[in-house]
Amino acid sequence: SLPFGSKVSDDILTADSSIVCPLGDKFNVGATVWQNYTISDNGQQNILMGPNAQWNITDNVNLNGSVAIPVYQNVNASAEQNYVMSASLSIKF
Repeated sequence: SLPFGSKVSDDILTADSSIVCPLGDKFNVGATVWQNYTISDNGQQNILMGPNAQWNITDNVNLNGSVAIPVYQNVNASAEQNYVMSASLSIKF
């Protein structure tokens, strides 16, 4: 789901901060903090944090995954999140 539900009429400011610790040549683990804010007088805030991992399968293929749980939410009830999971596969040509 979107950070603030399915409809947002205000601008959104998003920040993503990560720290990564390499474990060998091909594997990295770390932590990420996601921050989402609406730009308005009665704006909503959503801050999530959790672990992430990156596996460099080859020089051209990377697999990433992360899990985040909310540490602070000031949102309406329909936009409240319990957790967020994400995964990505990147291929360089």
